[in-house]
Amino acid sequence: MRIRGHFSRIAQTAILSVVVMVYLCQAGVAGQSTCAKDLAPEPVKETLEDGLSYKDDIVLMCSDGKCEKLSLGNIKNAYPGAFSSKKEAQKSTGLKYNTYVERVPSACALKQPAAASPSAAAQLIRPICRRFWSDRDGCCPTWRYVTFHNGPLKNIFGRRCYILQIPYLRLYQYISVGLCGWPQNCNGRCTQQYTIQSMLAWCPGNGGIRMHHFRIPTYCSCQQVRG
Repeated sequence: MRIRGHFSRIAQTAILSVVVMVYLCQAGVAGQSTCAKDLAPEPVKETLEDGLSYKDDIVLMCSDGKCEKLSLGNIKNAYPGAFSSKKEAQKSTGLKYNTYVERVPSACALKQPAAASPSAAAQLIRPICRRFWSDRDGCCPTWRYVTFHNGPLKNIFGRRCYILQIPYLRLYQYISVGLCGWPQNCNGRCTQQYTIQSMLAWCPGNGGIRMHHFRIPTYCSCQQVRG
């Protein structure tokens, strides 16, 4: 009887643990390892283009005519710190939002007056470029902004990936981007520099949603040209 009672208490404890885990996942306070079982995609009959598609709180992942679906609510609960609002992203970085671009638009280029100093010319930002912030470096300026990227974007291994977002809640994986501006007094070559950033993404043929590493342009530096 004691043995049977002992096993009964173990079973009750196990059931209670499962209930607590489910509650934490639904409440959005559990970690990824707790809710990982909720991140397995389910097959769905859809005919869509390759990539990610969003329908309310569901993300559809399609490749080669086959689609799978996954709950965005489960993803948000498993990775609570991965997504933020536009307002939060701008406040935390001190940068203005701009749609993702790979280089500063040529329309932002400034014709510096002959009598004006480089620092004065750097303040003459055209209206179309007000969403960019320049560090006003006198050699190789870096133009910065905050944004998010849907993809496709190649990860550090060269695999094509799609960055996951949560559009129905207006939550995105924001990144800070820094692009090379126009060389001024660089005694060499202004070179784009990158950092490795991790983002939740889906790479066709490489499993479901998980963290992948990407090279993101972050600043500009002047490098000597070797003869």
